Amino acid sequence: MTTMRPSATAAPGSVRRYPGLESFQDDPVDRGLFFGRDDDVYELLQLVLAERLVVLFSRSGIGKSSLINAGLMQPLRERGCFPMVVRVSAGTSPLESLHQGLAAACQAGVAARHIDSTEPDLPLSAPPDNLWVFFKTFCIWKGDDLLKPVLVLDQFEELFTVSEATGREALVGQLIELIKGNRPPGAEREGVEAELSDRAPDVTVVISMREEFLAQLEALAERLPAVLNTRYRLGPLGRAQATRAIEEPARVEGAQFMTPPFDWEKDALDQVLSFLARRKAAAGLPPDEEAVEPFQLQLVCRHVESLVASGDGSPTRRRISAADIGGERALEHVLQRFYEDALDAVKRRFPGRRMKRQLRDFCEYELISGAGRRRLCEESSITDTYKFSPALLAELVRIRLIRKEPRVGDNYYELAHDTLIDPILSSRHRREQRRSRLLWMLVPASLALLVATGLWFFLTSEVTKNLERLRSEQEWDAVVPAAGRTGLSPGDTRQSALGAFDWSAGVIVEAWDLTVDGKTDVTVHMESSEFDPQLIVATEAGLRQVNDDGKNGLNSEVGLSLEQAGTVRILATSFSGRQRGRYTLRIDPFLATLTRGDLASASVLADVPRTGAAALDAVTSGTLGTGDAFRGLVLQSFTLPSAADGSTLNVRLSSADFDAYLVVMTPGGSVQSDDDSGDDNRGAALSFPLDEGGDYRVFVTSYSGDAKGQYRLELTSQATGR
Repeated sequence: MTTMRPSATAAPGSVRRYPGLESFQDDPVDRGLFFGRDDDVYELLQLVLAERLVVLFSRSGIGKSSLINAGLMQPLRERGCFPMVVRVSAGTSPLESLHQGLAAACQAGVAARHIDSTEPDLPLSAPPDNLWVFFKTFCIWKGDDLLKPVLVLDQFEELFTVSEATGREALVGQLIELIKGNRPPGAEREGVEAELSDRAPDVTVVISMREEFLAQLEALAERLPAVLNTRYRLGPLGRAQATRAIEEPARVEGAQFMTPPFDWEKDALDQVLSFLARRKAAAGLPPDEEAVEPFQLQLVCRHVESLVASGDGSPTRRRISAADIGGERALEHVLQRFYEDALDAVKRRFPGRRMKRQLRDFCEYELISGAGRRRLCEESSITDTYKFSPALLAELVRIRLIRKEPRVGDNYYELAHDTLIDPILSSRHRREQRRSRLLWMLVPASLALLVATGLWFFLTSEVTKNLERLRSEQEWDAVVPAAGRTGLSPGDTRQSALGAFDWSAGVIVEAWDLTVDGKTDVTVHMESSEFDPQLIVATEAGLRQVNDDGKNGLNSEVGLSLEQAGTVRILATSFSGRQRGRYTLRIDPFLATLTRGDLASASVLADVPRTGAAALDAVTSGTLGTGDAFRGLVLQSFTLPSAADGSTLNVRLSSADFDAYLVVMTPGGSVQSDDDSGDDNRGAALSFPLDEGGDYRVFVTSYSGDAKGQYRLELTSQATGR
């Protein structure tokens, strides 16, 4: 699975120097950042220019797509060729899929001005039934120059996994005739007046595939001996290659990057390279001290780039030292955090009480075998067992935690790379150790208190029944004594805790009385990081509401529109009725809390309190905290005066603690927002002209709307015409 990154069209200050787990792309920015593969590019280029067939293969995650996109495409164009990357995909016959890919590649080539036209124009009315004839008569023009087509069949292993035997054999047979160059029987095309010569079409075919499927290609050797001769294996990066891949992107100048250029000190570079070489061996890969896995290198370098981005904005060129890296333990944590952050990111997109637990079970037990190896799992089995939606699986693929392998009849999934096995197993091991320690700590205490807690177990067995009774009782005085209630007023926030002494009617519960003086709207919030809260609320008029899932899927909230003065009775408990821990109870003096979508309204934004003033060409480092809560959202607002000089304002927001969400409102009330730019789509960036006089307002919040943590806000101006 190849993931695209929008480097060529991204906003200023939002492009990463290290693409992380995404592939380098065929654009000027990524080509300028692609280092360390010079020898591979040269050798592969010479093969492609000299041979009719080249087979490029490697293990998953080594960088075949990056090598083709950022290393091979432009040199081929500079030598009079037009490379067309095509992928045989599921859902259509292989020949139809090839035809669609050729048409898309030619249309993209015209749009990028790599070519001017093709003859005939693509797509054709029907897929070509003879590739030899098609390429014999197919012309690609750049001005007066006729370009040589280079057909790059990427992820060719999918031909063996997603295609039926009949369609697969049809394409393979056509490719063999095309590569061998022999004129096949019936080599003619309707509308071609002159008889075609026997000379082979001037075309080169490049097959790119994963190493483990090479045997299936070798089965064609009797019909196509070239598959055994013109092969190029892409291996891990050597130490010298890895050094260039780390150092050189940091030195590239450009306003599009999220950091200024920076340097690596030798001790920092040696620390990273030594760690990556050891990590390669730990992952069960061939023991070569000089080899470095690109997958791991990109994760570590992306972490270092984040350290530079979170700096103090000093104009002095940053130098990364071994102290900045933090040693092998810190680097190990980077790889570990990729797994944990991936789970958190999916949890934010797909909230649910047990979502993270299900994701852990899926990754740690389903996708890893008992022998500690990656395991393929059918999509139908995954959806039956874990109830994961196609959208959730697609998100796991997008963030490169897993990869999708389409096959005939079903899709299969596995971990994206062998490197992930060790961090995932380490996470599982630590969690199992914590559970084991807890159990051993409880054994002596349980034996000592076995007799004394007999009554406790009897009561807890009745908790579910008692909790349902609380939800349905018309009068609570008989259930929770009035003396146990504490008074509240609209606007109050109280910190409290459910403990062993809060048992009432077989449930751990605290009772509160909310007094209102007249007609009013209120929202009752109960939040806890230690248990799953549940609110039971009743008015004197007989209105009763029960809630255990607030807007973020864990906390609880109930909105009430009260018509007259009186008392609202509130029970604070847990979803199970027997959990204990600290919680916060907050009474907002309005009916409903806002969601992130409400920030599109200028009238809502106008009511947000102003945090302070913002300055152009400056960096603001701030923190979203509890004191920044406004009607259920946690956000800050900054004012930027404008003289309407027509310059362009660039606003960039980033955070290592939450998924950033940025909103800007113009003096006239126009609203713009962004949440998917910069760091793995966790940053935010906006650019627009300052063409209105008055105050622009910049709002800083999170994608979830209620996250807290540190952030970095940068506002820069650019004069018209620069």
